[in-house]
Amino acid sequence: MAESSTRTIFGLLAAGVVGVTAASPAWAEVRAPETEVATESPNAVPAELLLGRSRPTPSAGWRYWPSVLEPRGASELSVALVPPSASAPVPRGPQPLSEPDAAWVASLELPDLPVRIDARVVEYLRFYRDSERGRAMAREWALRSGRFVAAIRARLAAAKLPLDLVWLSLVESGHDPSIRSRAGALGLWQFMPGTARLYGLEVNRWVDERHDPELSTQAAVQFLSDLRERFGSWELAMAAYNMGPGGLGRSIQKYNTNDYWRLSRYEAGIPWETALYVPKIMATALVMNNRQAFGLDDVAPAEPEARDTVTLAAGRTLAEMAQVTGVPLPELLRRNPQLIARRAPPASGGPRAWRVHLPPGKGAVLSAHLAALPSNRAAENAVAAGAVVTGVAGTGVAGAGVAGTGVAGAGVAGAGVAGALAVAAVEDGAALEEAPAVDPLPAVARVVVVPARRFRYTTRRTLFYEVVAGETLAAIAARFRVTPAELLLWNDVDRAARLQPGQVLQLFLPEAQPLTGVRHWTPAEVSVLVAGSPEFYEYFEGRAGRVRVVVAARRGDTLTRIGDRYGLRSGVMERINQRSRREVLTAGEEVVVYVKPWRAAQIGGERVRVPAPAPNAAASSAPAPEAKASVPARSFSSEGAR
Repeated sequence: MAESSTRTIFGLLAAGVVGVTAASPAWAEVRAPETEVATESPNAVPAELLLGRSRPTPSAGWRYWPSVLEPRGASELSVALVPPSASAPVPRGPQPLSEPDAAWVASLELPDLPVRIDARVVEYLRFYRDSERGRAMAREWALRSGRFVAAIRARLAAAKLPLDLVWLSLVESGHDPSIRSRAGALGLWQFMPGTARLYGLEVNRWVDERHDPELSTQAAVQFLSDLRERFGSWELAMAAYNMGPGGLGRSIQKYNTNDYWRLSRYEAGIPWETALYVPKIMATALVMNNRQAFGLDDVAPAEPEARDTVTLAAGRTLAEMAQVTGVPLPELLRRNPQLIARRAPPASGGPRAWRVHLPPGKGAVLSAHLAALPSNRAAENAVAAGAVVTGVAGTGVAGAGVAGTGVAGAGVAGAGVAGALAVAAVEDGAALEEAPAVDPLPAVARVVVVPARRFRYTTRRTLFYEVVAGETLAAIAARFRVTPAELLLWNDVDRAARLQPGQVLQLFLPEAQPLTGVRHWTPAEVSVLVAGSPEFYEYFEGRAGRVRVVVAARRGDTLTRIGDRYGLRSGVMERINQRSRREVLTAGEEVVVYVKPWRAAQIGGERVRVPAPAPNAAASSAPAPEAKASVPARSFSSEGAR
């Protein structure tokens, strides 16, 4: 929780750090000598989302808003206490705050995790404050938060990560280490098996350490640290945790923006679940840092479960431990869900000790009896050979002492996020299938995607530069003798995020400026597509062998029903249209589908239109920053998160 009033949104406004100016048009026209530009202020936060009135002009006070709110340094589960992706009604555009709401939001203490007062964040805040279901959920989460929050925060602090990342795990699992998603993610941090193994967790027929709160927390801290290092901003890191770093990287390259908030508004930019995931975590962090404001100050968090931790030799069983300690076997099973075969795994690749958790004081009881228990190599060898022994009387338990209570213990070998991780999909239904197709622009070697903004210069030339790994905005600006602010103006770039290899920056340089030895492309060497333009649809969907078609909903339709008619999974329909599959649509409402050309020809009377290329798309105005931009999805693999 913040320590002073200046850490509240209200405090920032009062202190003059954040400024709100008089009303200005949604799109500010910026004019300078020899230039005429129609654009929005780079990375400005729309004031409508905070105060429900004017959008700020590029002022000295407002431009520091992102850095003030960004201090440096779930899967959809089938469980009542974990909200599904669309549990709260989430707007698809700016939702002005009433004056009372504006004052209430402005008074909230900020977490140490970067927070943006986006429309979706505000809608979740309203859900937790005003909805009966939301209030009940927030109270249950506040109760559960006592079990693991202190221990997780200690791990985050040791890794120098924001302490409020703890709420990511609460959103993921409701702090239930046994929870499993429909996609196969499991545990406190909802790791998928492949990522769990990559970060040092055992996942096999004998043991699944994703169930272990301590070990999975160590793995999650390393994973999040690697994602932050790779993508630069916490918004992108959290999005990558949900949808997978490879999938996010492909979205960044396709839409040519590393701004999470931009990607989350594009049609099919990222999965609908991921578009809600980051706002949900931010809202949860705000709720848990402002418990009184949300009526949670009377909720006493549950006490952490005290335990002793003992190590078992390979092949030893929980039944043996129950016999020695007198702890009922069901209690041992509850405390040790990671031992899915009810025993320590067999020896393979050398000896290893396995962690087992007991009620307080029982670790010492076990240790006192270890010397008196005989060993049984035959039993261990039988297990190692593949025979499942469910309870061998007389076998011994090799103890390695008591590790104490609470979260403590062994480290997990971390692995860097280098390239694409071999992980399964967060939700299979959100992946768009790849399909070979003839490139619609076969004569052009390179396609460059630019923002939907107009730039006209009388004495400058246009060129394009492809980012390579490790490059920064400042370094590129210096190389081309421009300012970072100009690069932000000309491109959809988040100043807080890391530039990703393959992003292409457009620049406008003086005609006389020499470029010897500086690699670049000229407009004659590329084909330029405007993000969200009809040509963009045609090119990217054409590469996948699909056509973008807008159809009219029938009475009582949902995205799921329409998807069934056109052979599209519910997750794909959500991703394309950026709305819930369960929402009942109005008759005649337009819905986008991506279909094969032969199916598009058969749509008939239900078909509304296939967008035709616009004559001057490159000079069209850009959409408002919080409006849903219409951009089609490229082909995606089924890679997902955790």
